[in-house]
Amino acid sequence: MDMEHAHNYEEDFHVVKGYFLGIWKNIMTDIVDRIIAIRQAVGLNPTEFAKRLGDKRQRVQDIERRKQRPPVDYIGKIVEQFRANAEWILTGKGEMFSASWPASAQPEEDMVCEVPAGSMYADSAEREQRMRRLQRLRDLELTVPELASSSGRQLTESQVRALVDFAYLYDLDENGIRLLMTFLDY
Repeated sequence: MDMEHAHNYEEDFHVVKGYFLGIWKNIMTDIVDRIIAIRQAVGLNPTEFAKRLGDKRQRVQDIERRKQRPPVDYIGKIVEQFRANAEWILTGKGEMFSASWPASAQPEEDMVCEVPAGSMYADSAEREQRMRRLQRLRDLELTVPELASSSGRQLTESQVRALVDFAYLYDLDENGIRLLMTFLDY
């Protein structure tokens, strides 16, 4: 590659990086606003919220004051503890809480993974689309830990779950997942 092309690539990289970081800042602001909304909806102050999450009050306050971005494991804890909807936290789409809120004791293993005949997905095209989505989730559940391990990262279950959710929602490929792990310091 000659110097002219290398220079253009570097300029393009910085432009794209700046654009990405600007978008990321807006996304993080929206995510923090939604986290605050969840805390308020469950009627907890920051100290009580931190205690329920098994976290420090200072971390909750730093995130809410936008001094610290919410790590993926933090979002995962909110999803687990309050049965919040991960898609809503990350994108604002859907309901604030999952249909089973307040938290039911339904373990993930009991969740229906097949689409029964006669269900709302009985149409074969809808059924296939639903099955493709479930397969994509299963693939991501295998891919994310493998990518972390191959890059020498050790992720908690909450971090893996949050990365899987984010990768699924934004249809990230392996390179996108690696970039996200790097950006989030995983």
